[in-house]
Amino acid sequence: MPDYLKIAEGFLESGSYSKAVEFAEKITNEDSNNFKGLEILGIAYFRLNKISSSIEFLKKSIQANSRNANAYYNLGLAFITLKDFENGLLNTNEALKLDKSNCDYLYQLALIYKRTNRINESIEVCTKILDAFPTDQSTLLLRSGIYLNQKEYKLAIEDYKKIRLKEKNKSTIYNNIGFCYSKSGDLGRAKTYLQLALETEPGMAYANNNLGFVYFQERNYSKALHYINESLDIDASNSYALKNRALIFISLNKYDEAIEDLKLALELGYSSIYDSEAEELLNKLSQNGSLQSN
Repeated sequence: MPDYLKIAEGFLESGSYSKAVEFAEKITNEDSNNFKGLEILGIAYFRLNKISSSIEFLKKSIQANSRNANAYYNLGLAFITLKDFENGLLNTNEALKLDKSNCDYLYQLALIYKRTNRINESIEVCTKILDAFPTDQSTLLLRSGIYLNQKEYKLAIEDYKKIRLKEKNKSTIYNNIGFCYSKSGDLGRAKTYLQLALETEPGMAYANNNLGFVYFQERNYSKALHYINESLDIDASNSYALKNRALIFISLNKYDEAIEDLKLALELGYSSIYDSEAEELLNKLSQNGSLQSN
């Protein structure tokens, strides 16, 4: 008799998810409580983006074997996909009760904490992973991004520099390091990394914008405008670039142009994405009686 479990696992590993379902069903047709067959069905349906079916079979797998840590983990992942972080957290913690040092389970916990704004707890779990696995790439990416958002630029740079560069992430890593150096006041290193980002991906809107802001900090307004205009040519909806261009216009006493950019930045959701700076600038300019707003 064929080993359907081995065949189903092989198809799952190779990415042939429909075939994995086909052979896992042969297992569960013979034994409806076979927890491994049920687990494979749950994982395969998740990969096929059939989330409700995934949840159904992972729950059945857990009912058949309540010590199946991997089923809890994958059930948590399915709930995260639905943005049901409460059940995602519940099942991830159940997985960790059974295997408390599993790196994948801990990473999922850190991700849930980040997405539910439990930032300190997310950093704590990331650090626990990196203490055991110092070069874990997913965790370095997660923690570096958290540090960047928390304006812990030095710590972000340390993590970004540990990430192995690949073609698909090289420009983003260079850009983020350059941004952090810019915010830390090290404009020379900022330019170096942002130029590396643009050499890797010339059409990168964020890197053009960030390099433009470095030149703004150096009061080289012509170069600043050049790069920020390049950014907006690539992505006209970049509200951060519009705010930065407004800052340049203010420095050049071009207040009407600044007001126009700030209004557009706010229409594009700058305040909800970033901070209140654009709104505050617009209010100051609009309150100045010598300026005319559109």
